[in-house]
Formats: sequence, structure tokens, C-alpha cells
Amino acid sequence: MKNPFHFTEVATAPSFCNREKECQDLTHYIGNAQNILLFSHRRYGKTSLIHKVLGGLKEVQPFYVDLYGTTSVEEFIAITIRALTCEMPTIEKALGWLRKSFTRLTFQFSTDPMTGLPSVTPTLSGSDEEAALQELFSTLESLSRKKNLVVVFDEFQETSAYNAPYFEKRIRKEIQNHQRISYLFSGSQRHMLSAMFTDTKRALYKLAVSYPLPPIETSHYVAWASALFRHGKRAISEEILDDVVQRCENHPMYVQEFYYHLWEEGVPESGVEGLERAILERRAIEFINLFSSMTPNQKRAMKLLARCGGKGLFSAKNLQSVGFSSTSQATRALEALRVRDDVVKNGTWAVADPLFKKWVLKLA
Repeated sequence: MKNPFHFTEVATAPSFCNREKECQDLTHYIGNAQNILLFSHRRYGKTSLIHKVLGGLKEVQPFYVDLYGTTSVEEFIAITIRALTCEMPTIEKALGWLRKSFTRLTFQFSTDPMTGLPSVTPTLSGSDEEAALQELFSTLESLSRKKNLVVVFDEFQETSAYNAPYFEKRIRKEIQNHQRISYLFSGSQRHMLSAMFTDTKRALYKLAVSYPLPPIETSHYVAWASALFRHGKRAISEEILDDVVQRCENHPMYVQEFYYHLWEEGVPESGVEGLERAILERRAIEFINLFSSMTPNQKRAMKLLARCGGKGLFSAKNLQSVGFSSTSQATRALEALRVRDDVVKNGTWAVADPLFKKWVLKLA
């Protein structure tokens, strides 16, 4: 049996752990053509969950659009159109349908440099991006008359950098009356996405039901991993599997990474503690780059938070230990880190990445 644990790609069965309630909830919303705002911390299994849900749909046609790296409305339109045509059997059929459906775009045949497969590249025939955007959503509405749709815009926070003031207003105007389409907006920059959909001054205000992705329960991880290790005829105790989850604070990517190495190498002589040290060493460059991107005060705030764990954060002794002269100075730095999504605040402050926190503790 191949190693069933994956931490660098989308998790599919058997690597996909539980999420039964989340799958049921999202499937229910999609089936009733409700719009959804799905958000989570980075590498929390959001995209894996989306693909799991889409793969189980029977009465709804799914379209998945990955917006990561897009920088303009024109790119948004182009990548969405590619998603609409990727299931068509021939490039000729795709081109024929596109030319009938879109009057403001021209299309070129090309080969995808990543996959080597044929693809269609749309470009604006004029300069009116807003009109082309309207045409795109009108086409989606037309498609939904034949079959209910779900359109996933993954990494939707990328659209905030498009420098197109009309974009959110046009999105709302076009989709608010679509009765047979569920739009699923997802991303990992929680602060930015929340501002888009909960700020009363933004056009997308309350356009979608918020669905923050919770952590997977420890018992679910242990039961799932135990079954896989047994199936692979590898002996491991539930205590060790539980220890991993606690160390990783239930973070899906890190749990998978620990389990992956336990499957390949067994429990090292130094125990799970030794495995943790090895993983921290392998991720050192990643963590150095993240820490280097912070201002001096943000670095102080990160050290303070890693050391205190959110308790007694603003005591004079703790503030002075990292070089802060006032509570307001620390608060401003923490707020800046929250905007970056490096820290979270759910009642108390916390470092978003549990292993990065452990790495920072070595500096604190």
C-alpha cells in the first residue's frame, strides 16, 4: 500500500479525513442555490474539501475557478471561461459555443504549457471590461436554465487587487437574481474576505452565508489514521497519533506531514519530539522568509504571542521582555499581523501557524 498521507497537494481518498458535517452542509447549500463564503487558515484543507463536495454532486453541474495569481478583471473573465470549456469534448465545439455566447471577446487556440492539452485563450475585443463581465454572468445564467450550477471562485481575495472599482458592484448586480446557481467564494485570507462580505459599505455585503472551516476533531484524526496504518500493516499506537494532533494543534497539513513521515520511517528513537525537530529544520527557510517579511515591531509582537500564548500578553513585564514600551505599540503590531493573517483573534490572540509558533519560540 502506498503512503496514504499527503501534505503538498489536494487530499483525496484515502488521504481525506472526515469532514462529513462540512460536506453535508455545503452540499445542502449548493443544492438550494445558496451563495457561500468559505474561509479558513492557509493549508487547512479548504480546497480539498471543495473538490470532495464537487465530486459528490449529482443534480448540480460544478465549475471550479482558481483565481490565485490573477491580477485583473480580464484575467478573471479568461480563467472563468476556461473553466466553462474544460469539460467540452473538442476544441472545435468549445470555440463554436464561445463565439455564439460572447460578442465582446475574441478567442485563440493554444496549448496549455503546464499540461500540454489544448485550451482556449479569450481576450477582450474592446476596452469595456465591465460589459464583458456582464456578458460572462449572463452566460452562466443561461447555462443554469438547463441544469443547476455551482460556480466556485477559489482564492477570491485576489480580486481585491484588480484596481476595478466597479467589480464588486457588477458581481452583486449580476448574481443576486440568479435562482439556479450557487456561488461559492473561498479563500485563506480571512481578514480580507471578511471585509468584502461583512462591511456594510461593500457591494458584496451579506451576499453569501459565511462558513468558517473548523478544525478536524482529534478523535476523527486518530480513528482515521489508525485504520490506515492497520491497513498498511504498520504498527503504531493511538497515543502517538494523538500526540501528533496535539503538537500540530489539529492543523490538517501538519498532521498529514507528521503521519506521512511516521508511515515512511516509523517512530524515531527520539520519539515524536525528534520528528518535530526534523520537520522544523526542513521548514526553516520558509519560516525565516516569513519572519524576515515582518517589521521590527511585528517581530516583537510575534515573539510576545508565541511566548505568552495569549495569556498576560499586555503585562508590563511581558511587553518589556520583547522591547515594547507601551500596550498601544504592541496592539498596533498585532493588528497588522492579523491583517496579514499571520495571527488570529478569536477571543484571545493566537499565532495562526502552530509550527511557525514553535520556530519563533526558539528566537524568543
